[in-house]
Amino acid sequence: MSDPSARYFTEMLPDSPDVYFANESLFAEVNGRKYLITNDYLESDPYKSVEAVRDLDGDGLAEAIISIRGSGTCCGPSFAIVSDRGNGFFSVSELEIHGFPVVEIIEQDNQPLILVHGQQDGIENTSIEETQTIFRFEHGNLVLISKMSNASLLYAEQVFNSSDFASEESRDKSQVIEAMLDEDDILDTLECKYWARWGTLNCEINSSLHGQGVDAPTCDRVGVLSTKTNGMNDLVCRRRDVFVFDGKGYNKL
Repeated sequence: MSDPSARYFTEMLPDSPDVYFANESLFAEVNGRKYLITNDYLESDPYKSVEAVRDLDGDGLAEAIISIRGSGTCCGPSFAIVSDRGNGFFSVSELEIHGFPVVEIIEQDNQPLILVHGQQDGIENTSIEETQTIFRFEHGNLVLISKMSNASLLYAEQVFNSSDFASEESRDKSQVIEAMLDEDDILDTLECKYWARWGTLNCEINSSLHGQGVDAPTCDRVGVLSTKTNGMNDLVCRRRDVFVFDGKGYNKL
């Protein structure tokens, strides 16, 4: 079953009409011949899409980048490259990535490379690790070029981390930061509690001007920034995502 909404590429390339999923099976049509491409990976999760088709290794034959994911929200998509090696020979190479990745094709020295932006998430996962991994596809194989970890955080003087709430002693308790969040001289509060399902924090703001229960972003790391929008301090989520106040609640900038 193809799910057109399951698009994870930041830069979409046109789908080829010659490589497609039908009835949950992958087909390729080359020179008038129709090939069924199958292995254990392709027979796994039900939601499948052809994300991009391009010659990734310069041999004049196309590769198809496909995504596969399950029906729940526990896990992100997985990706693989299906490569036409000529004479009816097709290989399937899985990208070894985890979490909820975003994949794009970049150009370097006139050669297409695969850039994977990785973020960890899931049950009891309190990590805010962020990675960038670059692969090259050559001779039918994926070659790891580099893997980098983000060492920076958008600075917040007052911050909560879900890892501090994950112990048995802390996970059922709320913790409170007092801060001047709105534009009067009365202290406001940011109150957070651990959510084990995603290893994140559920937070709400009690504002002297805007009332109690103002929704804040659900994140592994929540911090109060010095900048303001609509009279309320902006918030940082994870490493650098900024959320701003719209008069009722917080939305990603």
